[in-house]
Amino acid sequence: DKNALRCGMGIYSVGVSPLGKLYACQEHSTYLDNNDLFLIGDIYNGILILELLQKTKKHRSYKVRCLKDNYEWIISEDHLLSGHGCPVCTNRKVISGINDIYTIRPDLIKYFYNIEDAKKYSVNSNVKFKFKCPMCGSIKELRIVDLAHKGFNCHACGDGYSFPNKFVY
Repeated sequence: DKNALRCGMGIYSVGVSPLGKLYACQEHSTYLDNNDLFLIGDIYNGILILELLQKTKKHRSYKVRCLKDNYEWIISEDHLLSGHGCPVCTNRKVISGINDIYTIRPDLIKYFYNIEDAKKYSVNSNVKFKFKCPMCGSIKELRIVDLAHKGFNCHACGDGYSFPNKFVY
C-alpha cells in the first residue's frame, strides 16, 4: 500500500478522522496528516527522513540522515526546503576522518604548527593559526582558507617571487 509509511520500528497504519487521513505509528505515537510534505522514508536532495520530531501548525522538524556520509542531525522543514544540506558535506560541521584538513588535504599538514588543529577544522575555515615554514621553521600567522588556496609564502627564506614569475624574469 503506497499510503503505508515505514519508520525504523514498524509500519504506520492508515486511519480516518474529521481532519482527513491520519497515519499513526504504534511504536512512536506520532501522527502525520495530508499536510506533511515529508514522510518517514522519503529521500530529499540526498537526505533520508528518519523521524518527525516536532509538529505544530507553523513548524515541523525532522531527524534526518545524509546518504553520502551517514551523518544524522535535526533539521526544520523550512531549512530542508531551502536547500540546507548536510552540515558535514557543506563543511559547516567538521568530523575528524571525514572532512577535516588532516583527511582531505594531507599536503597541508607539514605547515601546521600544531598538527591537532588540522583534525578540528575544514579547508574553508576562516580561523587564523600559526603555521611554520618546512624549510627554515619560521612561524607565520594566516587563515586556513588562505593556506589552502594560495599556499605558504615564507617571508624569511622566500625570494619574494611567485613560481610563475621566476620563469618570466
